Amino acid sequence: MRGVIFDMDGVLFDTERVYQRIIRQIAEEGGIQLPQNFETIISGTSGKVMYDIFSRYFHVEDGRTVEKEWKRRSELTFRESVPMKPHVRETLVWLKENHYRTAVASASDRNWISHYLEVSGLTEYFDVIVSGSEVKNGKPAPDVFLYAAERLGLQAAECYVIEDSLNGVRAGHAAGSDTIMIPDLAQPDTEMREIAEVCDNMEEALVYIQNRHKGNAF
Repeated sequence: MRGVIFDMDGVLFDTERVYQRIIRQIAEEGGIQLPQNFETIISGTSGKVMYDIFSRYFHVEDGRTVEKEWKRRSELTFRESVPMKPHVRETLVWLKENHYRTAVASASDRNWISHYLEVSGLTEYFDVIVSGSEVKNGKPAPDVFLYAAERLGLQAAECYVIEDSLNGVRAGHAAGSDTIMIPDLAQPDTEMREIAEVCDNMEEALVYIQNRHKGNAF
């Protein structure tokens, strides 16, 4: 294993709850009642998959109109700072010290990813940034992780993928990567436990990688 590919929201940054609150606020303003599990449905998606979900649940012809307003409000919220998840920085430091190549592969657009990394002081820890807009199919398709591995100069099977969403875990598994799930909004079910290593937090994920690094089996 030579690389680690991170999802961003819900993995590096504690932003997913804020995103979902904004989405529900937009829905309520339009008199729309979203289902209880909407967070699980939308989380980790991008591109056409996301637009179709917004179109269906917000009863609009073009889901991009909802996405545009959601992004506008989110960008205002996180303009100055972004809350980082625990143990992220020490994990990135260890990976760099041990010569792993690292990437962010997120459904967010590239400018958004770059901004978050910059204001949190994490830019220097990543070799590659890949946005969902750079690939044909969004998660749960594996495209973004396959492209991130390619940009790293590695095979996807040489990379860990760290994800929080069900769609993201499915994408990492489909790419052929050793996928680690750190639950955020969505909790792991039987499917997730069969296709991913489930860790409670980033510290546990790092221990898993460190043990594999030393050649020990869990």
